Amino acid sequence: MKKLFLLSIVIILFNKSSLAQSVGIGTTTPDASSMLEVKSSDKGLLLPRTSATSRTAIVNPAKGLIVYDTTTGSFWFHNGSAWTQIESGGGNWSLTGNGGSNPATNFVGTTDANSLAIKVNNQRSGYIDYTSPFKTNFGYQSLNAAFGTANSAFGYQALFTDTSGIYNTAHGYQSLYSNSMGSFNTAIGAASLNHNSTGNYNMADGYYALYSNIDGYSNTASGYYALYANNYGHGNSGFGTNALNSNTTANFNSAFGYASLYSNSTGTYNTACGSAALYNNNGSYNTAGGFEALRLNNDSYNTAFGYQALRNTTASEYNVAFGYNAGTTLNNGYNNVFLGANTDVNGIGYYNVIAIGQATVCTAASQVTIGNSATNSYRAYANWSNISDGRYKNNLREDVPGLKFINELRPVTYTLNATAIDQFLHKNTPADKKLSAEAKAAQVKALSEKEQVRYTGFVAQEVEKTAKKLGFDFSGIDAPKNENDLYALRYADFVVPLVKAVQEQQQQIEELKKQNTELINRIDALEKK
Repeated sequence: MKKLFLLSIVIILFNKSSLAQSVGIGTTTPDASSMLEVKSSDKGLLLPRTSATSRTAIVNPAKGLIVYDTTTGSFWFHNGSAWTQIESGGGNWSLTGNGGSNPATNFVGTTDANSLAIKVNNQRSGYIDYTSPFKTNFGYQSLNAAFGTANSAFGYQALFTDTSGIYNTAHGYQSLYSNSMGSFNTAIGAASLNHNSTGNYNMADGYYALYSNIDGYSNTASGYYALYANNYGHGNSGFGTNALNSNTTANFNSAFGYASLYSNSTGTYNTACGSAALYNNNGSYNTAGGFEALRLNNDSYNTAFGYQALRNTTASEYNVAFGYNAGTTLNNGYNNVFLGANTDVNGIGYYNVIAIGQATVCTAASQVTIGNSATNSYRAYANWSNISDGRYKNNLREDVPGLKFINELRPVTYTLNATAIDQFLHKNTPADKKLSAEAKAAQVKALSEKEQVRYTGFVAQEVEKTAKKLGFDFSGIDAPKNENDLYALRYADFVVPLVKAVQEQQQQIEELKKQNTELINRIDALEKK
């Protein structure tokens, strides 16, 4: 009894001293920084062991409480709000990289139905949804607002502002940055669709493609700065660097090629295919195919296909050109048609002309020219018909001179200086628009052959002088309309004064016949006396 009492006194004294200093088990010099140091070279410290069910059933576990879970085979501690598993060194991902991992069993992610989030500087930088709203993003502050549904963002601040947009895909630095309610958009490339806020059904592929789009919809842009300025236009397609670059509010334009429809901002229903085609356009309903076709055009209703076709036409409408350099030399007027390589006019502002054939040139307004200065023959299977409906003829007068006009004409034969005519027609053609060496050689040969032909006809200036002398306004004379035009004759119109001359001659014949009959009768009467 006495020994038990003394042992109790020792334990009490030991406990009191332990309140003021460290306690050692297996050592007499415990570390001063610890309350308890257990030291052993062949034994360990055994903590409480419990099943997962028992662990989670502990009432009000203290923060820092540690147990060994026999169900999971691992240590767990309570962080004050939840139990947290203490992973072994081999199961953690090292900050300096891991070795020996097996992609079949090792991964970064979750094993339950919770989403996976990645942050940098405490800012959303990666997120993968398992269930609705099915968002996926990777990149600093991408999908930052994160309220939309089924959106995917990859890149710095991609889809940064999105609040309620759905089914958007952004890939690139600040792509779809301002999108808030726009849906069904796809942006690939740095700052593509950057300003889009409420626009839908847009597709942008390229650096700054559709950058300024705000509410425009159903646009497609592919290429560096394609549809860059578009903000409210819809139904536009731009493929190529700077295609439809300046388009703002225009609709239903299609551009294919570098800088095609570059300056178009408000023109609608245009189609351009080729580098710099319709480059300066702001008109509507134009179609251009070919390098710099309709490049300077700023009006509407023009169609041009071919290298630089209608290149210099500006404020003109209803022109059609097909062929290399067709209608390209000068600024054309309205309602013109050019069919063939290098077909053109030789003056500014001509209207209602039709030029057909290689290097064919119209020299005045309301003129049709078929073939060039080397053409030798025109063939068809019927005569040319002129409209001659009496219902539409006014101011009829029978004042056509016949024999007086015909007798004054000087029929001649001649050869034509086709080379000089060709030079005259093309005097305004720039050097870089002239024929290639091979084509020039063929043209020179054809001109030479034409100059060997002896023609039959009249001299236009002589016919004009005769008509003026008689006060006859003769439609057969096609006088020059300007300094770039040539004299010509409409030989078919000579039929009318010829008919009149025959009629006058026949009248003279009838009078002579009558006089002759009278003379015969008088002679017969005299002979009978």
